[in-house]
Parts: sequence; structure tokens; C-alpha cells
Amino acid sequence: MGRAFSRACLLAMAGLLTTAALGGCKSGEEAAASDANTMAEVTPQRMEGKLRVKDSWIEVAPLVLHDAKMDLFVRCKIVQEDAKKLGREVPPLCYEPAPRELTAITTIRIERWLNLPIAMRQMQMTAEATHFLVERTGSAYQMLDLVYAVRRDGQVRKDELRIIATDEKGGAAIVGALKLILPNAKVVEADMTSVKPHLGPPDGAGGPGGPGGTGQPGHEGHGHGHEGHDHGDHEGHDHAPALPTPTPTPTPTPTP
Repeated sequence: MGRAFSRACLLAMAGLLTTAALGGCKSGEEAAASDANTMAEVTPQRMEGKLRVKDSWIEVAPLVLHDAKMDLFVRCKIVQEDAKKLGREVPPLCYEPAPRELTAITTIRIERWLNLPIAMRQMQMTAEATHFLVERTGSAYQMLDLVYAVRRDGQVRKDELRIIATDEKGGAAIVGALKLILPNAKVVEADMTSVKPHLGPPDGAGGPGGPGGTGQPGHEGHGHGHEGHDHGDHEGHDHAPALPTPTPTPTPTPTP
């Protein structure tokens, strides 16, 4: 009887020890998982891109490309110089040459276009500019330093950053990056898909597309040959056919 009681007690104690051991193991696993989650939360987001502000760089998560031939700070001045050399009317500069403080920016404007050649031809005709271009593939390019205000609809927009996008996801990524820099800026979306292709201005009278020209707007607009941007018929790149002979009377630009 005594032996049976002692054996029962030992078995009960062994069971309690096993339960405690198992419970301790489970708590350890939960703690490890919690630590892993905490590490994942504090791991900094990978910064693949950079934005140019006052000739310096700010790292951002989305990849933003910079092409010297697409820099409107230079290209829009070339347009004016070419017009002077040819004895033609000099178009206004597509941006405000005096830098502004970031505190002046209160609006992030993102425009949805059918494709970039249409958008760039429209800007070329009206001597306008944009800070960012986003292709259908999601590739994003910074065209102008953020401290320079762009010209749009006949006015310099000192309170605005302008994004022209044909890819919704890529456009949202740029907006997200800008909101980190300008958390108080409101986001305005404009549907420009009703703007149709039309005839361009005489050679040399263009805006941000470079020194005018009547070739394919995707080509002279970006100013970068055949590196896989806005000129192919495949992989979703923006593309437009060669334009017919231009006329000096463009279709008015609809204002959203």
C-alpha cells in the first residue's frame, strides 16, 4: 500500500515536471517569435532611391532614376537659347529659376495621363514642366529639383509639386516618398486622360521636350534614345507614332 502510494506520488510529480517543462518550452518559443517580430518592426526600410533637393540628395524607398538628358533645369534653357539663335519667339522658361523653400510647397499634384508622349507633347507646346514622370512599367524619373516651381496652365505654381504618371502603383510610391518629406502637403489627383494627341509646334518652339523637333514625342521628350523607355511597342512602355506636320495653333489644354 505504501509502495503503491509512493509510486503514484512519483508519477504525479513526474507529470507535473513534464507539464512545467513543456509549458516553459512553449513560453520560450513565444518569446523568440515576439523578439523576431520586434526585430522585423525596427528593421529600417531599404532605401533604393534618392530625391534631389537643393542640389543635395534625400534617400527614399522607391527607386527614382535620374537622367542628365532629362533634366529640365538645363533642357528648358536650351529651348530658349535655340529659339534665340533661330530668331524665333522665345518661349517662357518652364519653371521658376529662383529656388523656393520646401515650406512653400502645400500641394502634391498627381496627374493621370493615357501615356507619357501625349503628356510631354502637351507640356512641350505650352512650355510647362513636371517634377516626376512615371512610366507604364512603374519606372520613375525625377525631372526637376524640388526647389524649383514648375510652370503649369500659364502660371508658375510655387506651392506645387507635379507628378505625371501612367502607372498608378508607381505614382503612389512617389507620393508616399514625398509625403515623408512634406507631411502636411495635400494630395490632389487630376484626370488628364481626356487630353488627346494633337499637332505640335514648329521646330524649336517646344517646352521641356528639348529643342522642339517633330519626331516621336516619346523620343525627344525624354531625350535618351533607346534605353527601353517610352519608345517600344511591347512590355507596356509608353509609345506614340510619329506626328504629322505641326501647326502653330494647338488645341486648348483642358483644366481639371
